[in-house]
Amino acid sequence: MAGFSLSEISYIEYIATHQDANVTRLANALYMTRGAISKITKKLQQKGIVASYQKPDNKKEIYFTLTDEGRRIDAIHNDLHDKFITSDKAVFEQFSSEALDTVIAFVTAYNQHLDQEMLPKK
Repeated sequence: MAGFSLSEISYIEYIATHQDANVTRLANALYMTRGAISKITKKLQQKGIVASYQKPDNKKEIYFTLTDEGRRIDAIHNDLHDKFITSDKAVFEQFSSEALDTVIAFVTAYNQHLDQEMLPKK
């Protein structure tokens, strides 16, 4: 995935899995500002990865979709995920389901804590 930042790959993955992605939805899903999403969009459009479109009944909103090249990049990314899962399987098989449940509970609780920390302070 050389030539792509983690943010760009996350952006591509989101568009691949969510119909009618727009700046606001991308910003919320990726925990980025709308300005950051706009910059990534411009870069990916210049690389021929993303295209924009409007719906006939809503000319105000701009949505994004992957081009053929974008779908190719997403497929490479998914193949890499599959390879990582396969290679990591041996590590996970060393632990009981109870031990993995404990790890999952911890990671979930910590993730919720981080989500709360990221909320704007009043």
